[in-house]
Amino acid sequence: MQLSCRLYQDEVSKSKTLNELLGIGVGAFQGMANLAINGLALVVLYYGGSLLANREMEPGDLMSFLVATQTIQRYITYACNH
Repeated sequence: MQLSCRLYQDEVSKSKTLNELLGIGVGAFQGMANLAINGLALVVLYYGGSLLANREMEPGDLMSFLVATQTIQRYITYACNH
């Protein structure tokens, strides 16, 4: 009886360790994915703003590009979470 309890405790301990490692991996992936997506938005806004300031782009063109970029970001976010 004690042997089976000890084996069970060992397996539960291994499962706990593996689940903790999985949680760390998922958290790191989600953090990096969010950082990349938000970094992309920042770059688009900065570069688009500089094009607007230099009158190389019209505001409507920037808005169209931002809508397309947000659509891609939403897809990437959805793909990363499912």
